[in-house]
Amino acid sequence: MSGVLKPVSWQDGWVSHPLYAERMPFYLRTLQISDKAEDLDNARFGIDHAVALGHRLYVGAYHAIPALLELLATCPPKARIRIYDVLTEIALSEPAEPEPRVIDDKSGAEIRLTSGCHGRLKAAMPQAWEDIASTDEAMIFAAMDFIAFVDDDKDRFIHHLKASLSRYGVRCRENAQGWLEEYDN
Repeated sequence: MSGVLKPVSWQDGWVSHPLYAERMPFYLRTLQISDKAEDLDNARFGIDHAVALGHRLYVGAYHAIPALLELLATCPPKARIRIYDVLTEIALSEPAEPEPRVIDDKSGAEIRLTSGCHGRLKAAMPQAWEDIASTDEAMIFAAMDFIAFVDDDKDRFIHHLKASLSRYGVRCRENAQGWLEEYDN
């Protein structure tokens, strides 16, 4: 596992409440080092409430995604499940109007917050496709929802769900059937 996450100077205006700016490094570090469900849940909800409270997208989401992606690649399953939950909440969230702008890391251009977040979220697709093929039901469920909301290749997703339906447990099978029904319409 990576030792130190890239430091981010969390700014009060990036998150739903200034106290979250102070807590973000703690939440991210908790996801990185804890194996206690309660601690992981608290970190997950802390990050979610900081950057996507009530499905309102805050600029902090754009800055949190790289750290979450690094953790997704290095953390054990219990933490990855919570990370997918946060990433999915970010994907489902909408910014306030007027939509904030962020600076694209690659081009240096100013871009819309939703575009920037969506671009960064797509970087998690290889890990999500690996995790949806795992045998961990909670991991499959979390990766499934993330893929459904972020991946543009719906045909691949539908094909995977149909091919995997018989190996899923009840909860994942019901979730997969729900996605298949949604895409069937």
